[in-house]
Amino acid sequence: MPTPTNGLARGQHRRTPLMIEPDAVPQPPRAPRHLGDAGRRWWRAIWRGGGRWLDPATDHLVAELVCVTIDKIATIEHDLDTHGRYYHTRSGQELPRPGVADVRALRAQVVAWMSMLGFSPSMRAEIGATVQADDALTRFRNRKHDAHPSSTMVSAIDTQAEPPVS
Repeated sequence: MPTPTNGLARGQHRRTPLMIEPDAVPQPPRAPRHLGDAGRRWWRAIWRGGGRWLDPATDHLVAELVCVTIDKIATIEHDLDTHGRYYHTRSGQELPRPGVADVRALRAQVVAWMSMLGFSPSMRAEIGATVQADDALTRFRNRKHDAHPSSTMVSAIDTQAEPPVS
């Protein structure tokens, strides 16, 4: 007879959150001097949004990569805005400038790095950094869940009891 796992596969266990208390306001590390305006804005946003779970000693490297890449994207976007996104060949074809593909690839890399830093819902759930919304809909759902008879019935069911033998 298989052993009940309560929703966890074998060898897995619930991880304890690697976060500081929600009330604590961590001091974000200083932005590197070589960052441009866009990179500095992202630096502040990264440390403000993920300050509860980010570790300044190790995560600053990935955060810096994100911000430097954001500066590169801003530079390329400015060039594309200045010179246009397309150019015409001698044969009359209209083709996108190489910067268009570069921006697309750089943005995909930023998304991957932001996920590594815990800014995707799945990664936040994995590290235990879920963000609870405190709005009217959430409070309503919690009241309905607490008042529903099945929520009290589940705790009364003995999940460790042996099934009847036929």
